[in-house]
Amino acid sequence: MKQDRRPRRRLWAWLLLLWVGLNGVALIYRIQGSGVAGTWHIDPDPQPVVGEPALVWVALTRNGKELSLDQGNCQMGVYALPRNQGDEPLLQPTLTPRAVEAHPEAPSAAVAFPHSGQYELELGCVPKTASDFRPFQLTHEVAVTTGAAAL
Repeated sequence: MKQDRRPRRRLWAWLLLLWVGLNGVALIYRIQGSGVAGTWHIDPDPQPVVGEPALVWVALTRNGKELSLDQGNCQMGVYALPRNQGDEPLLQPTLTPRAVEAHPEAPSAAVAFPHSGQYELELGCVPKTASDFRPFQLTHEVAVTTGAAAL
């Protein structure tokens, strides 16, 4: 009795596709983040309300190790979307290191968005010591809704 090889071929095809996909993502990640990964968080709700302060923080890692705010000169800008090249930020909140969840010194800022709509958050950092990391910029889009504070 001959064994059907189609399931095995499908498995190999899926594994190959997965491998190509993962390698492509890793390549893009290195280009965009200069070797630094960032996970954006907005508390208490990922969809903030106009006029209500939201805690915006970013968990930064490089080579699996956490980057702290004292390792670089970092700035955050808040831009209205659509955004044109050369636009100035609407807000430039002051970044402070804050212990949040498992991150002892995450760059964070309190942000009160002035209007409802789409915004782009941008975090740019330059290392204090050149060997720590390469300069980078990370961005994140957020939708802001109208709430009780805006009435």
